[in-house]
Amino acid sequence: MTLLNRLFLFALCGFMSISCFAVSQKDVPAALKPWQSWVLTDDKELQCPFINGASYSDKQNHICAWPSELSIDASDTKAQFQQSWQVMVESLVPLPGDKQHWPTSVTVNG
Repeated sequence: MTLLNRLFLFALCGFMSISCFAVSQKDVPAALKPWQSWVLTDDKELQCPFINGASYSDKQNHICAWPSELSIDASDTKAQFQQSWQVMVESLVPLPGDKQHWPTSVTVNG
């Protein structure tokens, strides 16, 4: 199985196994809306969509970075990839590759 096939299967399995939804502003009672930003000041992750059926209060259950299509152009001597992400709060974004084939010359926002 090629590296490209492994990456595709990994991404497909990971994203298909997560059922997520965000808490809507309309779900917050009117009396509590003025307090919402104060309560969430240090918990920006809690504003991101979370894994359905998981504990809402656990920040690890919130997904704050969502990938789009991954484009890979590979040959025998090199490979290039491009991917856009929707990042809602500062997050770690996984890159394709492994210990032997780690990406170099990665750019962000450009």
